[in-house]
Amino acid sequence: MMIEKIKTLKLVFDGDFFLEIKSLLGRNVSFQSNGDVSIQSDTSVYEVFNLRRAPSEFKFFRVGEYKDKLHLNFSNIRDYDSTGKELLWPNLTKAQCSPGKVCVECILPNIPDHFAYIPGDLYVVGTVPVYENAEPLGCGKIRDRNGYQIVQSMVYAVKKINDNIAVFPKQKIGLIILNSCNNRFVITRKINDLYQNGLRMVMGYSLNMTDTSLESIGYLDLKNRILGFVGGLSSILSIPMSEILQQLKYVQISYASTNPSLSDRNLHPYFMRTVTPDNKQADVIIKILLEFKSDYIQIVYSEGSYGVGGRDTIREAAKMNKICIAQEIIVRELPDGNYYDIIEQLRNLMQKFVIIFIGLNLPLVMKALGAKSGEFMFIGSEAWGHTQSILQDNAKDFLESSLTLSLEMVQDEDVISYVQGIDPTTNRHNAWMNAYIESKLGCYYPWSYDKSKNRPCTERDKPNQTDFEMDISSIFAYNSVLALLMGADQFFKSTCGPSAKSVCPDYAANPEQLIKTLKSVKLNITKDAQMKLDTVFDDNGDGTIGYTIYYIQKDPENLGRLRYTKVGEYQPGIHFWLHRTGLGFPLVPSSCPNQVACNDCGFNTDSTPSKAPVNSEGITTIAGLGVAVAVVLIVVIILVIILIRKRRENKDNFQKQLRHGQNQRSLPKASESIYHTIPGQHDCIRTVNTAYLNDDTASGATENRSTQQEYRGNHDDFHYDDCGN
Repeated sequence: MMIEKIKTLKLVFDGDFFLEIKSLLGRNVSFQSNGDVSIQSDTSVYEVFNLRRAPSEFKFFRVGEYKDKLHLNFSNIRDYDSTGKELLWPNLTKAQCSPGKVCVECILPNIPDHFAYIPGDLYVVGTVPVYENAEPLGCGKIRDRNGYQIVQSMVYAVKKINDNIAVFPKQKIGLIILNSCNNRFVITRKINDLYQNGLRMVMGYSLNMTDTSLESIGYLDLKNRILGFVGGLSSILSIPMSEILQQLKYVQISYASTNPSLSDRNLHPYFMRTVTPDNKQADVIIKILLEFKSDYIQIVYSEGSYGVGGRDTIREAAKMNKICIAQEIIVRELPDGNYYDIIEQLRNLMQKFVIIFIGLNLPLVMKALGAKSGEFMFIGSEAWGHTQSILQDNAKDFLESSLTLSLEMVQDEDVISYVQGIDPTTNRHNAWMNAYIESKLGCYYPWSYDKSKNRPCTERDKPNQTDFEMDISSIFAYNSVLALLMGADQFFKSTCGPSAKSVCPDYAANPEQLIKTLKSVKLNITKDAQMKLDTVFDDNGDGTIGYTIYYIQKDPENLGRLRYTKVGEYQPGIHFWLHRTGLGFPLVPSSCPNQVACNDCGFNTDSTPSKAPVNSEGITTIAGLGVAVAVVLIVVIILVIILIRKRRENKDNFQKQLRHGQNQRSLPKASESIYHTIPGQHDCIRTVNTAYLNDDTASGATENRSTQQEYRGNHDDFHYDDCGN
């Protein structure tokens, strides 16, 4: 009690003390909440001196003072070089890392573990991959796409809600953003730690967006203060996040995860997203192929949940529409970005249409392709969208006449202005921001400890440059935060009351009812001239945004540059249109070149969707066509050898029995021996599909199915349509 009373005291040395202490006259003393002293004075609290040369000796000269802040008279400061020459401001020796060097001993080792923080009564917790993944448990370098811009977009959404007197009018909304490093182990560890221990202000340092006085907090208890979670970016993170958060009964809204498996409400009951799942994307890709009467394609996809899940949805849709996948090429994440062998694999078959389903490393892959102009027609998934940086390289002419899909929400100009208005010079404490700008613009700031870039940053090196592109995911993240808070506001008022400062038991125990409320939230998310409000989520909690179809062509105003032109649109279940006039597609459709190739399509089109993996390890890939043929030949040869040996054995036994007069057994029929090993032509491939539903028999079913296909592929009476493929 005494300590608490002392904290409330305000001492005036001119009148509160009998003894006159000259050094304290005119100063008022109070105490901060943590007990530290605070001195208010009209005179300086500290004085600053510079030791410099007098005519015959060195003396201290007063050059500044500290009151509420530091005041320095730079013109009075002197310094000396190694020869004793006197230096004046601004040419003084600076205690900085030298250009061209990385001062690793000065770089904080735990910057990826910092967090973005806005204090409040109630909190939204966001997860963003600000840094790259470094397997298995760590973080790599700063990301210059789909990272820090998302952080800033979430910050602006919370600021907008706090300025809105209709939403949480009696509470201040806070924000915590955890850096996921695009690593499932990192984000699950951080969520568990947040739930069990609250928010730890490591050494009082954070990426605070409002002030820098976090030293007095030390520890932030978040029990009964979290409204929900927003994240993650990729499905590889959203899946394990969902598994944890459903146990903790928190609603999760993703702003970019499109894997179809996340639509399963038995597995992910509290998961929602503002983006459309990939099975809808597969539908529009197939519609485009059918428009151009093309039924023979190749797929290039990335490892991980996004690429594998997208490949599986394309497989299903292709099979239903009699489209053959001639080749599937998996792209693994390589540290050196060496993807130059992909183009040679594509040229092995030379099929015009190539589906690109690649996530994070897409720019590096497209840069490495280096195809000839007109060699391929690419159809890019929404991860490609209309990303300008992919077209900026002069060696990208081979992308002309390709198509891309894009999930697009209406661009809020206020969000863009806020994100592009970042000024690193006034946010030097924000290590994420500095690292992001330096990586994005290829320069370094004077206060940086990594000066390995080629040039120093200038005043013009800011995010508001004309070529500084806004990440599409940032708008989705912004609207995800708005949707969560608008829905949570309604549910919070009905369960906890309009004035409550913490989450009540009725709110925490009923995430199903919160989801029901969120499904009614409407925002201006589509490009509508009348500013019409649209429902953000469908009945299943998935996004309702349709796809915009872009065509890549030369810019009429600059023929040396490529640009995206809108040529179509697809709103699932509502409409599809594609403007074909002027598109530079080949007159000859992309079809299988001969009957043998068409028959071989059975191997690729009969492919029950594999379960998309939670991580990028252990992904089973499709063997190359040459390997598959070799396996078939080996199996056939072995079967023939077994059959010949069996016949010889039967013949020898029969002759032996005749010699001994004991021919009492009937000879086995050759056909029975064959069909015990290989099913007959009358057996439908589809009959083995149910086995795949059982994990214990999936491998065997797949192997049996392949054997049936291989056998029928060598018989004249096997037809592609017999089993509804």
